[in-house]
Amino acid sequence: MTADLYSAGVNNPSGNPALTSQSSGTRQRVVLQSEFVAGDPKSPSSFARMMGTVTDDRTLQPRYREMLNHLQIGFGGAGWLLACGDVVGAYSPLAINVGLRGLSGAVAGERWTLALAGGMLAESWEALAKRSTLTGQPARTAFLREVTAGQFSFRPAQPWTLSVTGVRYRDRPDSAQVFPGVPVLSGSSASVRLAYSGA
Repeated sequence: MTADLYSAGVNNPSGNPALTSQSSGTRQRVVLQSEFVAGDPKSPSSFARMMGTVTDDRTLQPRYREMLNHLQIGFGGAGWLLACGDVVGAYSPLAINVGLRGLSGAVAGERWTLALAGGMLAESWEALAKRSTLTGQPARTAFLREVTAGQFSFRPAQPWTLSVTGVRYRDRPDSAQVFPGVPVLSGSSASVRLAYSGA
């Protein structure tokens, strides 16, 4: 845990306090971070990670006093891994490399790996939960996007690796009030990659 106490000065040339939510004074910020790992090499292990911030400094967090920055819970063993919370579908820069709030899993054999991920692309955990904001504005400024992705990798011979990646996504038009004309997107993509990892 870290705690900061500091002073901030705000210059408002107009003199109208309605033009800014900031004011001069003392600010506080507390960052809570924890990690738990249990298990041994002969049995499945479990882990949990969490990070949250509490602050009254609106320049750091203009929409919320308390924010959940990161949350992940998972289990793993020899050749497999399952996680939920903040997960990353970093399979291919050509197909998907984004953070999701959902589930991910991977299983590996001697010469192959299968990885899957699915969840929601959202601005924050608070936006996903549709928490009321300090500003009175809507919690979401963009549509929630449902994403599913997967990658299968196979090593036919050293040093070659063949990977096939697929992604599907769909915006939820009823999830946010956005400016008129903002398109509702959906689609899918696939990529095939042959990598050489020799010297």
